[in-house]
Amino acid sequence: MSNPFFFLSFVLLLPFVVDSLYFNFTSFRAGDPENIVYHGDATPDEDGTVNFNNAEQTSQVGWITYSKKVPIWSHRTGKASNFNTSFSFKIDARNLSADGHGICFFLAPMGAQLPAYSVGGFLNLFTRKNNYSSSFPLVHVEFDTFNNPGWDPKDVGSHVGINDNSLVSSNYTSWNASSHNQDIGHAKISYDSVTKNLSVTWAYELTTSDPKESSSLSYIIDLTKVLPSEVMFGFIAAFKFG
Repeated sequence: MSNPFFFLSFVLLLPFVVDSLYFNFTSFRAGDPENIVYHGDATPDEDGTVNFNNAEQTSQVGWITYSKKVPIWSHRTGKASNFNTSFSFKIDARNLSADGHGICFFLAPMGAQLPAYSVGGFLNLFTRKNNYSSSFPLVHVEFDTFNNPGWDPKDVGSHVGINDNSLVSSNYTSWNASSHNQDIGHAKISYDSVTKNLSVTWAYELTTSDPKESSSLSYIIDLTKVLPSEVMFGFIAAFKFG
């Protein structure tokens, strides 16, 4: 798996300040540290997309983060914010082996240091220590292209999962990544602060007729209990075990 790309928009409603935060990136470019920070093997391409990995090399991980703190709940009121983020991506799924392990959206404390030696299925977010739990508060949504028997669900292969501080998905559904080789996908991740529902939906510009293929997933989680009031968010992709 290689070369996911992204177009990103993000809307955050802040009821505790009667305001909202909105940003929209229709292209990515080098020399823009005020908005997007590139880490590891992630680089902006000339066409305005983000290239997270290079299939010619092994043991890679690339990620991007928004450079500013994002408030998701208020210490004063204890109330959380609603948010929506939409992004587009493409994955080379011609060889879904242990080489490629997918992409994910994550929320973590601002400035959290991602662990070293955590490529491949660890998604640069986890290590083998702590029973596959994170060393810092973490929520992520994964588009997982490879089933790792140590922690991934046994009843599906590639899948979409919502994870609460663990490599083990709290809720998941099957996702036939191999049917969408290099198709452009569009995903939306939303959080409803009243119902505490974190949801993800996705669709492709080229559709399949597979009746078993899901296109949505949700999980009830109180983000005020599991994340700090201000977070960083980003996207990550991992390629090959070392």
